[in-house]
Amino acid sequence: MIVIFAPLFEEVFLRGALQETLTRRYGKNVAILLGACIFVLIHALLIVLAPAYFLFGFFLGFLYYRYQSIYAPLLFHVFINLVNVLTVFFVTVL
Repeated sequence: MIVIFAPLFEEVFLRGALQETLTRRYGKNVAILLGACIFVLIHALLIVLAPAYFLFGFFLGFLYYRYQSIYAPLLFHVFINLVNVLTVFFVTVL
């Protein structure tokens, strides 16, 4: 569930709705930066992880802009979540 549905919701909201609106109002660069900041607010429970989440959110925003499609950031987000879930699973099980 977390591997697919969380990225789906986040990408539809952050890239599909928010970044589109911000791009029309402020331009692509500001939209990508603000989207990355909101991504940090959603994810960074530990302040030490904020820079990593900012870079990830920025990259997802860039993918959305570069490919003009929600599929590129969505697939990359799903891939990263899958890697994280599998890592936690194998570390705790093995």
